[in-house]
Amino acid sequence: MKSPGDLVQRLERQWRSADTREARLLNPVEHWPLKLAIGKPSARQVSEEPRIVRSHLAAWRNVSIGEVHWETVRYRGLTQAVSVPTQWELPTPSSWAQASGSGEVQSQFSALSALISAADPVFHRYFVRRRSWLSKPLDEVIAAAKLAAELEPACLGGRPLRMMGGQDIDSKFGERHGPLLTALLDIRYSGLASELGLGPFLDAAEESDHWLLVVDLDGGLLPFKQMRLRAQDLMSYVLPGERLLVVENERCLYLLPDLPRTIAILGAGLNLEWLRAPIVGEKDLAYWGDIDTWGLRMLATARRHQPKISALLMDESTFANNLQHAVIEPRPVDALPDCELTASEKQLWMNLVAEDSGRLEQEFLPQDLVADAMRSWIATDASSSVTVETNG
Repeated sequence: MKSPGDLVQRLERQWRSADTREARLLNPVEHWPLKLAIGKPSARQVSEEPRIVRSHLAAWRNVSIGEVHWETVRYRGLTQAVSVPTQWELPTPSSWAQASGSGEVQSQFSALSALISAADPVFHRYFVRRRSWLSKPLDEVIAAAKLAAELEPACLGGRPLRMMGGQDIDSKFGERHGPLLTALLDIRYSGLASELGLGPFLDAAEESDHWLLVVDLDGGLLPFKQMRLRAQDLMSYVLPGERLLVVENERCLYLLPDLPRTIAILGAGLNLEWLRAPIVGEKDLAYWGDIDTWGLRMLATARRHQPKISALLMDESTFANNLQHAVIEPRPVDALPDCELTASEKQLWMNLVAEDSGRLEQEFLPQDLVADAMRSWIATDASSSVTVETNG
């Protein structure tokens, strides 16, 4: 037989289990009311330990939370039947928190209830399973949840990160809650906010150091074959050489061939503000990214800053010839850019959205194919440029 104290301790332990919290709080029909077995006193206990049994019965009569179910039992050697507690029934999650006897659990339940009421349901599982947010002011966590439900990729359009909430949050909100916002946006966009970083994901103006990999494909233009420069330095630093190759991901560095008079910049992702610099526009420019909606979105951003930039290996032919490496794109971009893509690139976008596996990551392309495309680019007349459509 279990005392109220025994089951109170069990209830508190169960609250500390993320799996149990998720099951009971997010699937109420399956788990409520919660019924806890108390266990009947044995015949030996009744006959040999009557004081303990009486104390047990009295303790359960004093329980006022939920409902204690009793059963009349006849024991050998007793002239009268005994009413004993057999089950403790708790009707709701709030009674679970109250019955745990823990002020900490009750406080956490109260905060979680307020947060769940205010947050988009897509975030409920995150908040129920993780309790790290409890160390933050509840009103700010609620504000972060509401903000994360409204933010969209590239929604800042080059404005500072502190402007993501308009006038409703203070300028340091993003600094205090950046990891939380990133985690919540990851839920909506399949981890993309973490992959790109919160600022690049929102297309925010760079307010901190974003270091890019700069590679000398010529071998004699820079003091080192590879070096790191801050994105903001590329706005004013004049890189040597005639050509600049912008590559979405660092992990495909090994595919790049030696190219005369050429510098490559890798790992910029959506952080392409530095392309606006007039000194960048003096170079022959090319962009190479993944063949998916995000890669085309980044190409469009690059074109917005430098309309003459060429796209390499981002076409229907490359996709079709390497279809065996294509995978599902977890969260395609919702909106097709209006005017920065060519007609064939817009058609590619629509084809990718229609594909079950509409993502071809650049590092899976054959090395010979990449080398041929790069050498064909530098052999092209430097005066040629991409013709970009306008609306209508």
